[in-house]
Amino acid sequence: MLGEKPIKVANSLNTSEKKELVELVLPTDREVLWYQCGPTVYDVSHLGHARTYVALDCIRRIIEQYFGYKVKLVQNVTDIDDKIINKFIADQAGAKEYSTFQDISRRFEQLFNDDMANLGVLPPDDITRVSEYMPEIVRFIQALMTKGFAYCGPDGSVYFDVHQFTKTHKYGKLEPGSVTVTPDDLPESERPKDGRKRAEDFALWKVKAEEAVVADTCSWDPAELIGEELQKDANGRVMGRGRPGWHIECSVMASDKLCTPERPFFDIHCGGIDLRFPHHDNELAQSEAYWGCQQWVNYFFHTGSLTVVDFVDGNRCVNKMSKSLGNFVTIADTLRDYTPTQVRLMLLNSAWNVDFQYQPALLETAAADERKLRVVLSELASFEGTAAEESVVAGLVAAARQQMDDDLRNNFRYDRTLARLFSLIREYDVVKAKGVLDRTGAEALQAFILEVLGLLGVEISTEKSGPDADAAQRVADLRAAVRAPALESKRSKDYAAGAEAIEALLAAEENAEPAVGEGAAVLTELIASIRKAIATPDEKLPVAVLAACDATRERLLRVLGVSVQDKTDGAGYVLQWLSEAEKKQELDIIDAKRRKEEAKALAKKVEAELQAALLAIPVGTFFLQAREAYQSVDHKDKTNVNKTYADVVALYGPGEDAVVGLPKTKSVKKKVFNKETKEKTEVLLEQEINAKMLGKYAKTLAAHGEKRVAAGLASEEEKALVEQLGQYGKK
Repeated sequence: MLGEKPIKVANSLNTSEKKELVELVLPTDREVLWYQCGPTVYDVSHLGHARTYVALDCIRRIIEQYFGYKVKLVQNVTDIDDKIINKFIADQAGAKEYSTFQDISRRFEQLFNDDMANLGVLPPDDITRVSEYMPEIVRFIQALMTKGFAYCGPDGSVYFDVHQFTKTHKYGKLEPGSVTVTPDDLPESERPKDGRKRAEDFALWKVKAEEAVVADTCSWDPAELIGEELQKDANGRVMGRGRPGWHIECSVMASDKLCTPERPFFDIHCGGIDLRFPHHDNELAQSEAYWGCQQWVNYFFHTGSLTVVDFVDGNRCVNKMSKSLGNFVTIADTLRDYTPTQVRLMLLNSAWNVDFQYQPALLETAAADERKLRVVLSELASFEGTAAEESVVAGLVAAARQQMDDDLRNNFRYDRTLARLFSLIREYDVVKAKGVLDRTGAEALQAFILEVLGLLGVEISTEKSGPDADAAQRVADLRAAVRAPALESKRSKDYAAGAEAIEALLAAEENAEPAVGEGAAVLTELIASIRKAIATPDEKLPVAVLAACDATRERLLRVLGVSVQDKTDGAGYVLQWLSEAEKKQELDIIDAKRRKEEAKALAKKVEAELQAALLAIPVGTFFLQAREAYQSVDHKDKTNVNKTYADVVALYGPGEDAVVGLPKTKSVKKKVFNKETKEKTEVLLEQEINAKMLGKYAKTLAAHGEKRVAAGLASEEEKALVEQLGQYGKK
């Protein structure tokens, strides 16, 4: 891909307001020299780290595999740092789990490497550790003191003189707005109390009295490290016993591996965006001062942070995922529930240089995406159609390939390439559904999917070998074979022929060489369950056979971790080997579906029992209970307006058996009550209530009564009442 259209990238050294992409110009006559900041190894890694290293891994793969450059990638390990030493000091005061502070760094470096390997991140070509560069660090600092860019504090700490540097260089190239340079004539009273001349000066070498208790393992005598007398600064001071500052470490290691006096610079420097200032700006200053050059790095790539939604004092805010905030999810914990492919697919759904907000639901989406990729690749691998000169799918692939080239040349937009890939797969589904897929298109699509996934470091495995694989294949083949005559017998109604064909298939499998491994038991179970199914009555035979096949599909998944999906056209299947995480996800889906079906069946059973209980209640009892409920509710309360008779019965249950005489009127005027005797008033009031009740529930009561009559449960008296209710409901 060399020598074609230019590659444009987001270079952090470009600090213009518009932040335009700049052309990436890399050497073709030598390796591309690349340095990236590695982990500070004091604790386990989280998804924020995965975000950075997966993104940089994809960029590296694209530069090497797609654009054809050879990269030399150096990555450091910060194994001497405040956080590591503080953890060791705390450990010595408590559990004493570690003999030296380096026991901490070695343990967590290995865990980091394991996490990266599990995520499919390619290892660096060279790993540098601070602990292995102590003499070189001291010599680098001594050189800066000789050149006048560094000075010693009263305690022997060494600081970089930013003011002196700005006389000949530009400081703060990456974040100019974060830089403040104080005057040279700053009064003594306004200077920092820690030995620095100015607030912006930063430590190259630290001498810390509070670490004296572990001085033998956490600090070094610089003179012993280099085996010679130390350089004095302008005030006659020398470096004291201590350890390196954070920024100097990367300058020394990157310079040692990637720079020479003839070429005091390298091509690409990478890290998370939070390292841009002060870490990377200070790296640039130290290194340019040391080498006497104006540009130590040509391109700085900074990845966006992984953010999460937090709630602080009840207020919603979005923060970077970090250990200090306690809002992190470890890589190891995530990989217990999701596959490395799913984690990568989630992280690759965003441009590499912008923040990406993490939500657990995104992993579920990625899991569905992985399943889709696996199914499509299995379908394409087993497709047996004919070739075509003009292939619809091949044309779609050609267009997608051109779009991918544009995406990758436009700031390595692998997120767009991934989105286009799934769009292409949706178009493939449409073509497949129309029945116009050809082998030319299938092969082109399969090759393109594998190419894209390779560039993104995404692995989709669809094959496996060994005894279990053989047994699984035989189970899947037999299952597919018996489904065909079962479906045909359902269509033709010739159940005897279907049973005969299925029995012949079972006999042939039993006469074959016995299966071995865990899958052998599944094969035996399938044969037994299908033989039992074909012994069922005629019209139930195909249903029983298909049910046995479905049950076997779940057994394959539980025992071997194999997913078998029947093709929509009924011909054939797609077999996929799943990881433990994928197996768990599939079983969770099956179990959730089963729980839903069981709950639905239970609800149906309860409803049937309720209806049976209601059917046993005479109409008169229904009416009495409804009247009692009607009198007990406030009809001015709008929440009671839409109460149905079934609601009333459910609330109050059945009452005494009685037959209520129907009133002669539907309403009684209130004024009548004041003119008649109390006894007459009560009679009229009851008539009014009955009338209102009938106005509301006559049709419901009649329908209930008709069900009792049809079931032969109603007495002659109740039948007459039901007839009256039916006539009343028509009024």
